[in-house]
Amino acid sequence: MKEIKDILKNISHRTWGLPNRKWSYYQQWNDALFLHWKVEESELQKFTPSNLPIDKFQGESWVSIVAFSMEKIRPRNLPSISWISNFAEINVRTYLTKDNKPGVYFLNIEAQKNISTFIAKKLSGLPYEKAEMTRGEKDNLKHFSSYNKKKNFRFESKFRLGKELTEKSELDIVGNLSNLVIRNDEKFNEIFSMATVMGKQGRPTEIDFSKELVLAVILPETDFETSVMPVSVQKGENGKITLIYQKVVGQKQSYVSKPSFIVVLENEDILDIEFVEL
Repeated sequence: MKEIKDILKNISHRTWGLPNRKWSYYQQWNDALFLHWKVEESELQKFTPSNLPIDKFQGESWVSIVAFSMEKIRPRNLPSISWISNFAEINVRTYLTKDNKPGVYFLNIEAQKNISTFIAKKLSGLPYEKAEMTRGEKDNLKHFSSYNKKKNFRFESKFRLGKELTEKSELDIVGNLSNLVIRNDEKFNEIFSMATVMGKQGRPTEIDFSKELVLAVILPETDFETSVMPVSVQKGENGKITLIYQKVVGQKQSYVSKPSFIVVLENEDILDIEFVEL
């Protein structure tokens, strides 16, 4: 298992830096099953705060069920205790944004053990509830079931594992982009490729990621004439950068495009980045 200090060094996948504070909890999610459903935005908004916009994927609102085995959860500086730290869990979630940052919003969380449910709810403030849960495997068929007596919620699933995926699909790379902070060549080339942004005499723009980072705004595909452009970059206190940009939508066109732009900044003491659309 990787040391926590090594895990915290691996931040190339993050769209902004780590919080400027020490970590609070360690936990492992193992044997996780992710299930996703499209829902009507108007229906979903009945269960979410009105001041937090829904984070859409491909123009749709989504609700997910995630069923997994929670293992080795513990607070900082304390060991895990198997009869408390290891339990089955299911959460029902959707996806919202705050200050243009996407995040998970838990609609309901169920845990297998009474004591684990009590402690998790007290320490995290999340809506944990006790449920009867079983999971196992027979003849390569996995099953996961849960019954919440309090709300009469029942979940039953049976599934088989498919072929192991070793490479990201186009959906993983492109379909889930919006506002990004890119900190290395690998991520930049994965999204744009070197030919997308050209420098002088047709040569690829040179970006030194040891000293620089890229802010990218990528809009969903559209068949309307759409332009998106940076307005200003502001540096505030405590190393916070705010990128303000503007989108202009024109007439319908006969083809689709994915409007985008990038801004290259010196990577000096930048701890937080905010994207703001006018």
